[in-house]
Amino acid sequence: MKDIYIGIDLGGTFIKSGIADADGKILSFYETPTECGQGVEHVAENISAAITRLFEDAKSNGFAVTGIGLSIPGFIDSANGTVIASDNIRWYGVPIKKMIAERFGNIPVSIENDANCAALGEALFGSGEKRKNCVLLTLGTGVGSGIIINGKIYSGNRSAGAEVGHIIIHPRGKKCTCGGRGCLETYASATALICETKKTVKKHPDSLMAEVGADKIDGKTAFDYREKDKYAAAIVKKYIDDLSIGLISIANIFRPEAIILGGGVAKQGESLTGPLNRKLKESIIYAHSGPEVPVICATVKEAGMLGAAALNMQF
Repeated sequence: MKDIYIGIDLGGTFIKSGIADADGKILSFYETPTECGQGVEHVAENISAAITRLFEDAKSNGFAVTGIGLSIPGFIDSANGTVIASDNIRWYGVPIKKMIAERFGNIPVSIENDANCAALGEALFGSGEKRKNCVLLTLGTGVGSGIIINGKIYSGNRSAGAEVGHIIIHPRGKKCTCGGRGCLETYASATALICETKKTVKKHPDSLMAEVGADKIDGKTAFDYREKDKYAAAIVKKYIDDLSIGLISIANIFRPEAIILGGGVAKQGESLTGPLNRKLKESIIYAHSGPEVPVICATVKEAGMLGAAALNMQF
């Protein structure tokens, strides 16, 4: 009987659930509403219903469920199975591991932060190509991050570390949502890029980007216009310069086998990674004698779910 693993990627809007084998092949996948506004118990029931459905799929195909993994946004105490704080789903001090485990008998249950799970999924089954040491940054609303060291998630003391998005790149810089100033997130997130683009268009109405309309400007706009609009080119250059400062620090601290970029901005592909790779090759310590640190784009669509499933895999 083939061993398979259940992965649950819990988001504010949807629960993504699936079963995967040890090679990362997704054998079943579903997406159902989270309904977090109806309370913790209701969401736990929704998670349990998704897991029950996956157990039925496994049984009908002759598979044996070996473990259940949960990917959850926020500050997660993975050792004790508790969500310390998750503003995204409004959970505080929720013993979700116990709540799920008591519904499914002796099947092991593990939980982790969503960015850590996405990093693990990418490292094992995506662009990481089974690299054992890599760092993932998700360039979205904020800058999420996950660190994989020797094939394992590194999350720091009581799972409170690995917040790469809060490296200080500009002391006394812009105020960050974390309360600090000058964090990488305030300059390298998609939110920061959109904000800078809108500000530039307002200041320079002669910019070609103005034709998009202020309400339709997104993280692609500056990249789309960079070849024909000097203002767009300046935005992209500053964005890449700021992001590279953070990546150089990451490379010098961890010397990973790769830095993986995910999220909406990473869809720019070579337009983003090309100049970043050139900057890293020029600027990281021992650039010419030490191992390179390539910057690459994430490739796994359901990395969070796969990473959650992988929490119970043995490698």
